[in-house]
Amino acid sequence: MTTIADGIDPDYFCPQPDNQALRATLGIPANRRIVVYLGLLAPYQGTNMLIEAIPQVLAAVPDTHFLIMGYPDPDSYRRYAASLGVADAVTLPGRIRYLDSHHYLGLGSVAVAPKMSLSEGSGKIPQYMALGLPVVTFDAAVSRQYLGDYGIYAAYADRADLAAKIIHTLQHPQDAQQIGQHNRVAAVANHSITHIGPQLEAVYQQILD
Repeated sequence: MTTIADGIDPDYFCPQPDNQALRATLGIPANRRIVVYLGLLAPYQGTNMLIEAIPQVLAAVPDTHFLIMGYPDPDSYRRYAASLGVADAVTLPGRIRYLDSHHYLGLGSVAVAPKMSLSEGSGKIPQYMALGLPVVTFDAAVSRQYLGDYGIYAAYADRADLAAKIIHTLQHPQDAQQIGQHNRVAAVANHSITHIGPQLEAVYQQILD
């Protein structure tokens, strides 16, 4: 058995120019800093905990907006955000086409990966990294495998610490930018299809031989 990691195309997932038109389409004010998430919407993905952390983030950094993309049932999460009084600071556009995802993620100042499962991979993290984003995530082995010393780790399943790490990242933009730049370099070096493709070809060749 040969294990080969998922790969990303770093020429596709790369730092994006400021896209004011997309912001406007989503109804996000131009002066907001955006925290992005893309993935399934489910408790085990940490979606509920992320939304529950938003009031604490807004109390400290009021110009923050959360762009939480994915499915299923974004309506229920819109209602949940409204119940917590943060609906105006949250956009849930639903399913995003993979071929468009780099544009949406490129709006972010910070990316989050609050997955609660300790046994499942997190393919969103290499995409975040390739886009040059700092990544706030729970402290788990899978996240550390991707991010190493440059992950921004909240204590596992700790909602308050998740919010605190998002706040700290937003309040220290120069540090966040440096972390994002390192993540971009690491994504190109370790998760690019230019490296992973030949590994797969080598397995096929070994079988043929």
